[in-house]
Amino acid sequence: MFANKDEAIKCLNIAKNAMDKDDLPKAIKFLEKAKSMYPTDEVKTLLVTCKAKLQARNRFSYGSSGSGNAGRSSGTSDSRNGVGGAQEAALNRECLKILACKNYHDVLGVSRNASTDDIKKAYKKLALKFHPDKNSARYASEAFNKISEAFHSLTSSGGRHVDSASDNPQQHSHYTTSYMRSEDFFRNVFNQHSNPNYRPNRRAGYNCHSDDRPSSRTSSSDRPTHSSASSGTDPPSGPGMTPLSWFHMLAFFILITIGILPKLFDREHEAFKFVRTGRYNRMLSTRLNGVIFYVDGNVFDRDYPMNSSARFEFEYEVDYTYFDKKCSREKSMNAQKIHYYLKRMKAPPKELYEPPESCKTRDLLRDAYLAHLNKHGFT
Repeated sequence: MFANKDEAIKCLNIAKNAMDKDDLPKAIKFLEKAKSMYPTDEVKTLLVTCKAKLQARNRFSYGSSGSGNAGRSSGTSDSRNGVGGAQEAALNRECLKILACKNYHDVLGVSRNASTDDIKKAYKKLALKFHPDKNSARYASEAFNKISEAFHSLTSSGGRHVDSASDNPQQHSHYTTSYMRSEDFFRNVFNQHSNPNYRPNRRAGYNCHSDDRPSSRTSSSDRPTHSSASSGTDPPSGPGMTPLSWFHMLAFFILITIGILPKLFDREHEAFKFVRTGRYNRMLSTRLNGVIFYVDGNVFDRDYPMNSSARFEFEYEVDYTYFDKKCSREKSMNAQKIHYYLKRMKAPPKELYEPPESCKTRDLLRDAYLAHLNKHGFT
């Protein structure tokens, strides 16, 4: 449940944007997704509000169109409204019949010994008929979800014994939420040839973008293949660890070890730091630029005697490291400031395009230290 909190928040934000644009169907769609992944009081309240607004809008538009048509030709309008009302009533009766079924076999209209192919054919027929985009009945969405739930139960691993469709929905919530959503499975069944790269979304990896693309977090082991459903074979009950998985894990740890060990050894040979630590506790500064650094006081004077060539080379390394890092940092800050000005359609100050003083100092360090060495008699 908590693994889907971030995706549910994304769905909620998309729904709020849709509400701001007065796109209530889209808002309801994403609110239902958010509710199925991470139900909160805010999501439930917004969902009820959107549905109420949409129903009120439909009643108002129906009444307006009915009165307009009555003014034009009452006889034709009455006959059409009568036919339309009769068709909608018939569709609602069919939906209620589906919802009233006591077991999943009756929902799909198949016998208890029906094969997987028969179940699949029945599902395709009913799904096309009761899909909310094709069926305008009030209970089409609930009937479509129940048809999908019945198909999932009768074709899943160990699902043949789950035959009751009249139990409390909370008893099967762990199944329906961990399996594919009804809309995703419908799209996978009927669009498998037009989009072969599409994979159904699971709860743990469901991506809640407006284009309903599958999330990259969904692992291949969690994706039920279409061939397993059509051939009648059950998908594996658990992910397991294959030899290839063990090989990948071993290779990963080897790469991590190879990448970390050299850095650990390099740290042991660091001669200075710019911050005080337990080992680097003696503070010094370079003679040319006054850069403060810290060294290991137990061995520094022995390794780098005062006024020796090694000491001058060491201080050059300290100065160069310090000014090189400062140069990179100031360049990055200037680039951010330039972007800030350009974003607001303003001309950046000229000094932002010039090299920082730290960069100039770094570039002149070599000549400065050569002159310093010559001054002290080192050639």
